[in-house]
Amino acid sequence: GPPDRLPARGTARPTHKYEQRQLDFETETARRLQEAGHTRDTAHGLVLVQEAEDVIERLNRLAPGLGLAPVDVFAGKDAVTDFMLSLPAKGAVCRMRITGHENPRFRWQVGDLDDITALGTAAAYCDVVVAENHWGSILQRHAGALRARVVTDVLELPALLI
Repeated sequence: GPPDRLPARGTARPTHKYEQRQLDFETETARRLQEAGHTRDTAHGLVLVQEAEDVIERLNRLAPGLGLAPVDVFAGKDAVTDFMLSLPAKGAVCRMRITGHENPRFRWQVGDLDDITALGTAAAYCDVVVAENHWGSILQRHAGALRARVVTDVLELPALLI
């Protein structure tokens, strides 16, 4: 329910602990990009490295037991980019974060963690996603790489479900 009605019936007011940690991370990423002389290419590279660290180390630990070849992070930027963007939900998350960080005037918000995870996953696996304008317009830029049709107007939904 609305935050002004919490706590109620055993539901505490949300702490936003994880959302704040993500906001701090995105703000620090933006600061690092500014410090490095912000370019789209720098933003693309930094976000992909951050996202790859989250995935590749774990995957390579599990790869031998699964009969898979490890991902070679030294194969070059294009190989790592191709691998990361080939993962449906993680690829959508990468695209969302890259797009946000490519724009030096982009303002990150405390709720972005929830939006990125939920919308990234939905855009990768659902047929239709209704999103608010901010993240919806970003996802629409990547329509060719997503399974879902992303709309920002709930009134478009009935026609898409027929």
